[in-house]
Amino acid sequence: MSTAAETIEVKTVKCWKCDGKKVISTFHHYANGICFGCNGTGAMKVKVTAEKIAAMGEDTRRKCEWMLKATVEQVEKMSWKQIRACMDFCHLYVMNAEAREIYGYSVKEAFEKVARPHYSRLQKERADAFWENRITERGW
Repeated sequence: MSTAAETIEVKTVKCWKCDGKKVISTFHHYANGICFGCNGTGAMKVKVTAEKIAAMGEDTRRKCEWMLKATVEQVEKMSWKQIRACMDFCHLYVMNAEAREIYGYSVKEAFEKVARPHYSRLQKERADAFWENRITERGW
């Protein structure tokens, strides 16, 4: 029988304090900027517990898991609005400390790898359509 505080697994995730860079340049004057979160390794070991998973919330966990498993084909079927919501989630979910401790920056990195190219292409199409419409309206 397991308790809520019992460790389910130990994961190594990219340090969210220094973004895996091992140093925080803003604090170069103190201990040469070495990140105290990861002790200058760029990675942190986190314990995944049932308590953390419950605190994270089912919706956040589901979205994180989907983004980590998403394929380019799945993302290309999404609208600009859906991808924008996905990007907002991936970049802001780290505000949820429990999610951050379980997934680190892997969700954000998954978005950048799989969805960013399609998002950028859609963003350019939207901007081009806006300016084309603007030029037509003004008769330039």
